[in-house]
Amino acid sequence: MDPVTAVYLGATILAGGVAARSAHNAGKATEIQYKEQAKQEEVSARDREIERRRRLVQALSSQNAEAGAAGIDPTTGSRRAMTLEDARLAQMDSLTDRAMTNRRAINLRSAGRNARRQGDLQAAGSLLNTGASVADGWPGG
Repeated sequence: MDPVTAVYLGATILAGGVAARSAHNAGKATEIQYKEQAKQEEVSARDREIERRRRLVQALSSQNAEAGAAGIDPTTGSRRAMTLEDARLAQMDSLTDRAMTNRRAINLRSAGRNARRQGDLQAAGSLLNTGASVADGWPGG
């Protein structure tokens, strides 16, 4: 094998390896970004839940104070019905938000896995192309 061919083949192999590693790393980095987005989504959901409960407690406290100031028992009649309805609505909001957050987090993690797989497929394609180029450049090939 002449030196020019040897250098050509060596450079082709090196370039193919670098391209494959780069594609793999890009897919893995994208997966990590999606996982971080999913974690942030879950943290935001917890913050929303805390705020939702704070608002419910504040609303119920206001209702109780208003009823107390008017000399009405807040645990009977329409006052009780209002309190139960507010609690029920807050619970429904919480359940809906939790379900939506879980779905978004699952979708983000899935997108991350797909990005990693895509990077791995691109890496495999680079290696196959490198192999084909080396075979074409090999003396007698």
